[in-house]
Amino acid sequence: ALAAIQFFALLDNMHLRTASDLYKRLIGTLVFIPFIVLILLGGLFATLGLALLALWLAVEFAVLMMRTDQLRYPGLTSKTAIITLMIASWGAGYIQSTESYPYYWVMASSLVAIIGVGILFQRLNLFALCLMGCLFALGVLSVDKQGVECLIFLACIITASDVCAYLSGRAIGGAKLAPAVSPSKTWSGSAGGLIGAMVTGAAGLYFGDAMIFADFASVWIAMLAIICAGILGQAGDLYESWYKRTLNVKDSSDLIPGHGGVLDRFDGYLFAVPVLAIWLSVN
Repeated sequence: ALAAIQFFALLDNMHLRTASDLYKRLIGTLVFIPFIVLILLGGLFATLGLALLALWLAVEFAVLMMRTDQLRYPGLTSKTAIITLMIASWGAGYIQSTESYPYYWVMASSLVAIIGVGILFQRLNLFALCLMGCLFALGVLSVDKQGVECLIFLACIITASDVCAYLSGRAIGGAKLAPAVSPSKTWSGSAGGLIGAMVTGAAGLYFGDAMIFADFASVWIAMLAIICAGILGQAGDLYESWYKRTLNVKDSSDLIPGHGGVLDRFDGYLFAVPVLAIWLSVN
């Protein structure tokens, strides 16, 4: 990774600024190590790690809404309500997966969450609903061992997509992908990110279970799923960028050096995690 940083930094003749920015990003990633360790331990540790992540996302989102005056009822009560709704979304997914309670309780809690979002915000906040759906899916995936393993695999794919998109975009440049939404993103970066996701996904499949390549159909189905994950990761990134632009903010917070906030790091999972949960449920 460090060799790649130096190579692309020298390639685009901005080695000091590029390398410094990427070093900050690498240092900022250390914040997530406790979550990664808990998730890798599996079982209740994985559940705890994902619950803490849901709490962090909820708090940051609530602070962002307070800071940009997007609440119908500003104040501590609204902030607490947002956090409660977000955590309830994760908890509903967890309960539904353990089958401890009838499914209609999950549906009822989801309906209450949707109504609550409509009341708290000036209008029905689609980003909040997407985030709640993502946390619900995290709750579903945190229960099952296969779900946690697939979540780790997805994280590797999206991380590779982010890194390769950044490096190829800085090195090659070219036409802007969506200048009105995110002026820094380019088509070359998007293509590089997708290639990085495909290579990482293929390597993970091969070294994780080499026999998967014995079935030709399985290879293509798996690669199609990996490509979809890469596309969904970029779509979530663009959607969060668009939402922040509507709020006239650059980052969700300045908590993580070189990254912004945890929402800025989690945007790639916004659509990918729910689709992963649905795909595992169907299969």
